[in-house]
Amino acid sequence: MDGTFTCAVCCFAKPLDLLWPEGACQCLICRGCMELFAAKVWHKRIADLQITEVSAGRQYSQRESVWYVFPDGRCEAATVISIDPTVTPTSYGVAFNATPERTRETVAARLKPVIAADRSNLDTEGYPCPAASCQAIVAASTLQGLAKEAFDDFCMAANEASLHAMGITGCPNCGAYVERLPPANSLNALPQAVENNQEVNQTAALHRATHRYRCAACKQDFCGQCFATPYHAELTCEEHKAPKCLYCQAPLLEEDSYMDTDSASSRELTAGIKAQGVDSRWCLEKADLVQLYDRLQQVCQGPECKSKLSQGCSRLLACGHWCGGVAGETDCLPCLHGCSNTHMHSGVTLTSRAVTLNGQDACPMCWEPLACGPAIILTCDHACHLACAKEHLKQGYPGPAISFNFLSCPSCGEGGGHRHGNLQISSSAPPMQHPALIESLKRPLELRKQTVQRAKQCLKMEGLHFDPALKPGGSFDGRPADFALTKLLFYECHKCSRPYYGGQRQCGVDGQVNEGGPAANGSNSQELLCGGCSAHQAGSKCARHGSEFTEWKCRYCCTIASFFCFGTTHMCNACHQKWQLRPGCLTVSRRSCTPISCPLRTAHPDHGHEHCLGCALCRTND
Repeated sequence: MDGTFTCAVCCFAKPLDLLWPEGACQCLICRGCMELFAAKVWHKRIADLQITEVSAGRQYSQRESVWYVFPDGRCEAATVISIDPTVTPTSYGVAFNATPERTRETVAARLKPVIAADRSNLDTEGYPCPAASCQAIVAASTLQGLAKEAFDDFCMAANEASLHAMGITGCPNCGAYVERLPPANSLNALPQAVENNQEVNQTAALHRATHRYRCAACKQDFCGQCFATPYHAELTCEEHKAPKCLYCQAPLLEEDSYMDTDSASSRELTAGIKAQGVDSRWCLEKADLVQLYDRLQQVCQGPECKSKLSQGCSRLLACGHWCGGVAGETDCLPCLHGCSNTHMHSGVTLTSRAVTLNGQDACPMCWEPLACGPAIILTCDHACHLACAKEHLKQGYPGPAISFNFLSCPSCGEGGGHRHGNLQISSSAPPMQHPALIESLKRPLELRKQTVQRAKQCLKMEGLHFDPALKPGGSFDGRPADFALTKLLFYECHKCSRPYYGGQRQCGVDGQVNEGGPAANGSNSQELLCGGCSAHQAGSKCARHGSEFTEWKCRYCCTIASFFCFGTTHMCNACHQKWQLRPGCLTVSRRSCTPISCPLRTAHPDHGHEHCLGCALCRTND
């Protein structure tokens, strides 16, 4: 069809093949304008949709459509097939629509009326023609095909309104119908909910009591307001739909005073980013600054999240994802979303190691996803959070006796030994290494150096340097320090912070010296005092070696003391653990020993008295 016409609505010239042919009037209207008019009609009807609620328990008539409510809350469409008014209350026989052979006798309290949206006037109801000068009426039924999607939305909204008026909701998981019931407790008297030892927001608790439903068919809970599944515990619908913090996943509802990035200058954006403690030196264009500034709005105002934001790397990878590493690194981590970053953003280079990371992988220390904070890659190619690694090194060894298993990787155990985690520690760098951990590693590495030096001395002092394991071909050939640390116990003095010898490891109770932390064995770090500090208090000092190698006898047995308790009592590790388990249980043995039968190979007073053994090096030489 050739030729054009002028649309009476938009006043544009259109080809004749775009003319709407179904008009009841003489107006020339294009099909696009009529489709837009039809969509507005159905959207307006959705906004004006109102259905009056009908109370359940009323009288029903023969062949009337109803909803049957099961005891577990499920609802199923049915039809009334019989009525028996001779009994009280009135008995109704219903047949289920899905399977008519299934029938059931019930009462009105188990039934709900079907309230259908009134669509009977779609053929008679009309709307004025969209042309301004026309008074003709366009039937609503003729608009259904013009805006089919909007009409379907209207039908769905009408059905939902009908179900809501009947006190019924549909399960978003399986489509089964569930009866809406008011909360068991009064909303005004609802107590403050407590979950996981944390107080829940009162608004969220009220929302949970009102809108949380559980489908009896699929056994899943859902929100009856926004139909989210599973139900968003401790959150309202608004909080559930709100964007989440990159680190703690808290809803971002606060409207912070962020500047308009479109009108802001590069200088203003740089100042705003710097105020948050984030590095923007890699940004070469304003678009880079805008992207970085927008990322600041994806982090909540919590101090922990703000700290993570400032400590994390702020650079953008070529794949469009942000680097999950730490600030100041020369090479960025691989993308935590599994992208192949073959071409980096300007000024960004990846680590040369072939490591594949996933942001949802758990940190081996806190078991939270790696994306929840700045992450680092250890020398064994395993990743963990920077904050977790620092806290792990700060906590140090778990028990009272010194061990260096905490310097090994928590994921693979690389760098650890067999039972006590001390093999090869004197000859290899710890896997817990990273430029960001240099300060955190200073004290552990210094303690390890001092302990290894002391272990070599004590190995000769105990006469263990002739052990077959140290001979050529032995399991500790060329590694005397490693052998000494598997055989001997060392403790860190509370006063001078230096390691001191505390006896052979086989003297520990059942070999479990390092299995528990301070809370498990009940030790107090202030009770750990080296012989030198004890000798200084007692006024005893070696003329040749000072007080560094001074040792004390246990008050209750013939063993070198490791603990100095109550300011008066020296005890070995075994006696100290017995005392912690049962205070006052230790008794002084009356059995005497001689320098030949005594394990210490020296004369000493009877048990129950403090005795300084003197300088360990001098005793060995003598």
